[in-house]
Amino acid sequence: MPELPPRRPLTNSEAPRIRRLDPTLIDQIAAGEVVERPASVVKELVENALDAGAERLRVELRDGGRSFLAVTDDGCGMTPEEARLALERHATSKLASSDDLRAITSFGFRGEALPAIASVSKLRLRTRARGREEAWEIQVDGGRRELDRAAAGPEGTRIEVAELFAHVPARRKFLKTDATEWSHVADWLARVALARPDVHFDVQRDGRPSLAWPAVENPVDRVAAVLSEEQAASLVPVSAAAGGVRVAGHVSRPDHHRGTAAGIHLYVNGRPVRDRLLRHALLDVYRDVLPRGRFPTAILFVELPTGAVDVNVHPAKWEVRFADPRAAHRALREAVRGALGERRWLGGAAAAAPHPPARDSSGFGTGPPGEARVADAPAGDWLFAQGAREPVPESLDAPPATAPLRFSDLQLVGQVLGTYLIVEGKDAVLMVDQHAAHWRAGSSARRCC
Repeated sequence: MPELPPRRPLTNSEAPRIRRLDPTLIDQIAAGEVVERPASVVKELVENALDAGAERLRVELRDGGRSFLAVTDDGCGMTPEEARLALERHATSKLASSDDLRAITSFGFRGEALPAIASVSKLRLRTRARGREEAWEIQVDGGRRELDRAAAGPEGTRIEVAELFAHVPARRKFLKTDATEWSHVADWLARVALARPDVHFDVQRDGRPSLAWPAVENPVDRVAAVLSEEQAASLVPVSAAAGGVRVAGHVSRPDHHRGTAAGIHLYVNGRPVRDRLLRHALLDVYRDVLPRGRFPTAILFVELPTGAVDVNVHPAKWEVRFADPRAAHRALREAVRGALGERRWLGGAAAAAPHPPARDSSGFGTGPPGEARVADAPAGDWLFAQGAREPVPESLDAPPATAPLRFSDLQLVGQVLGTYLIVEGKDAVLMVDQHAAHWRAGSSARRCC
């Protein structure tokens, strides 16, 4: 291999020169970290509104947020002096010392979002602090302040962003179609709405109402509004605490699953996150419950002391770092496993009913949709787990059967919806959730080992 020629020393005229960057260029560089697409702008503005104590939010978009987006809130608002500071880099009301950085409870805290957004768009901020008689308006175009004056407006804040990336055309060309950009916005709004059922959300797309999620007291009602009533009905509650980590929320039953992981919503101290550790803990529980390539629906909140988690590891705040990752992983896994293990998927009542359940004209039980009911179901969690009994005969004169059912005594008739097995016994036809039965068998084998 030939030797490389020696490097020629640079002359003074050729030496690189270090210079201070222009403030507008600094903001545009920061925008590259914070502002990826319209959904990133909506995320930052909505988070600021929630930090300001908003109870009602209105989000408006045109052309997927490319040409125009706005977020209006009824939060505490800002004085003119605060509004000016909010458009300067590293100006925030959420941190005062390094101690605060180790105990962050707010969504935003970097003080970069507004100036970064204003550097790559046309931004108008109109705000009125609570108790003030007049509002204040500031307009910025590409980082240059063009208007700073008194205005009329209600208490709260409205921020409009027009022509996103107009001053950075190289970034603008990477935006996708309007429909794609809208889907990213809608996905993030769904995530934050699930975390804050106490806040009213109104969303308009291209001048028409698109999403409306009124504030509710029961989180399951918000799940029904954001996802669907069917998914809300499939959820079981999760609530457990161990090692200083508390896990709460809801996960889907084994008989309800999806083809993608889009239904998994994870939160750490109220913050939506994309955390591979927590996701792995969740999917590990469902590994023996669901068919390969199927995923659960989950809305899970992990709460732990602020000093046990670092949220300052990602510019867009999507990722966190745990002081004890194993404890967080174990807490979520055991919380979900415990919630699933306590629920019955076949058999309806918590204890064996003294009489057969009510039946409709079709002959099926009148229990909740999606739940297979068997007369005189056993008190255990699973139909074949603890010596299940055959269904009580319709005739009151016939004595109830007490012989336990065994799979070897049953004949497979078919399969329904890719989930339920139809099996025929001597005097009964049963539906068996094959995934639940498989999970139960695997759990029993693990306990035996």
